[in-house]
Amino acid sequence: GEGGDVGARVIVLARGLVESAPVAIYHTDARGQITYANPEYRRMLSLAAKDSLEDWAKGVHLDDRPWMEAAWADYCRNPRPVTFEWRSAPRDGDSRVLTEQVVAADGIAGFVGTITDITERVAARASLQRAETLFRDTFEQAPIGVAYSSRDARFLRCNRACCDMLGFSASELETKYIHELTYDADVADKSTEIARLWRGEIDFYTREKRYVRKDQSVVWTRVTATLVCDEHGIPTCSVGFFLDISSRKQMEADLL
Repeated sequence: GEGGDVGARVIVLARGLVESAPVAIYHTDARGQITYANPEYRRMLSLAAKDSLEDWAKGVHLDDRPWMEAAWADYCRNPRPVTFEWRSAPRDGDSRVLTEQVVAADGIAGFVGTITDITERVAARASLQRAETLFRDTFEQAPIGVAYSSRDARFLRCNRACCDMLGFSASELETKYIHELTYDADVADKSTEIARLWRGEIDFYTREKRYVRKDQSVVWTRVTATLVCDEHGIPTCSVGFFLDISSRKQMEADLL
């Protein structure tokens, strides 16, 4: 009948989708034994036509194979939704990073698993972590003071050199506004430059300014500030670079 034809077409469509899917798909029975796997499963695990689906460990990197076999044995003893991340056995000298998820099947007995190649994502994540580490180390170890501040001139983040220059800890500075530490005679000029910067009238400014340290002593600095923008070009904060020029100012005063 027509209903049977529709059902048959749906089955054919479903099989075609699974068989041509770009991710590995497999099914296990209620005990965790693999009963079906699509072609991508065999390709991803480098299984030949003569290999059994239970030979999946051949496709796992030697370093990851022991714990994966132990994890899978545990899953078979107690089937439940799980996620694994492991490396494939090298093929043409190249090992891939894979993520595997197993969930309860909907409408049929057993479980359905998928294996996805996430090598590029992992590489991007590692690259981002390296970049963040490099930025953090550069920020903290820079020989000049570096400070980020909000539009209303509140300190957001300060490096070690900035803290040492002003005599405050990072947590103390992050509760203060720039004008609070600016020498009274320099406040007006400082405020004017910050306002022009945020209005987009200038790309950066460089000025010699005095700041009041925690011990109330005065430090002369040469500060250069600019805006930090997001990917859309919208300013999110400003960054200032502070160079202690107190020795030079004292030398000028002595010469005079």
